[in-house]
Amino acid sequence: ERSSKENLPLWVRIGIHYGRPARRGSDLVGHDVNVAARVADLAAPGEVLISEAAAERVAERMEGVWFEEMGPTVMKGIPEPVGIYRCVRAG
Repeated sequence: ERSSKENLPLWVRIGIHYGRPARRGSDLVGHDVNVAARVADLAAPGEVLISEAAAERVAERMEGVWFEEMGPTVMKGIPEPVGIYRCVRAG
């Protein structure tokens, strides 16, 4: 018999950022890693958010993907607001 927990939907949140992380041993650290984590924190279940830095690099290369601008967003520990976009369609 299946438990009720097995029938629950799985909702993921995705945040994407583009930058140059620093390497510390086997870890990636630095400003861009922090921004990526904050973008992921902003995403709602089932939502894909992307920073302006990442959107500028993928927008012309990803056919069938559109982004809705959410505007500059203040993030904890990040000195400047970050432009955030929501992925609204992938074809």
